[in-house]
Amino acid sequence: FTCECNTGFLLNSDGATCNDIDECSNGNGGCSQTCTNTPGSFTCECNTGFLLNSDGATCNDINECSEENGGCSQICTNTIGSFNCGCNSGNCNDIDECSVGTHDCSQTCTNTVGSFTCECNNGYLLDADGATC
Repeated sequence: FTCECNTGFLLNSDGATCNDIDECSNGNGGCSQTCTNTPGSFTCECNTGFLLNSDGATCNDINECSEENGGCSQICTNTIGSFNCGCNSGNCNDIDECSVGTHDCSQTCTNTVGSFTCECNNGYLLDADGATC
C-alpha cells in the first residue's frame, strides 16, 4: 500500500504521516501584504487602509475620502493606507468624534485634529476596517 496526502500537505519520510506545507514561507504565499498559514492552505489579508482584490492576493489602497469626505469637516486628502483632514485657509475647529459619538470604533477611540483613530485593548487586534477589534 502507499499513502498519499491531501492538497497542502507533504508526506513524511516515514511514508505514513503528513505535515502541513507552510505556503507563507515561500514568497509570502503570493500575498502582497499579510499571509496566514492554515492547515492545508493559507489566506492573504491586507493592512488597515487597504482592500483585498478579487484575486485574493493583492491589496489596493482604500480612498477613505470618497465616502462622506472621510469624516473630515473640510478637506480630506487620501494617502496610501490612510487619509488626512485639513482646513480651508487653516481655519477650522476640531470636532471630537470620540466625544460626540460619530466614530465607529468598537473599543477605544482617540481624537486627532480633524479625525480620530481606533485602538484595541490588550489581547485584541484591530481589524482591516480600522474600527473593529
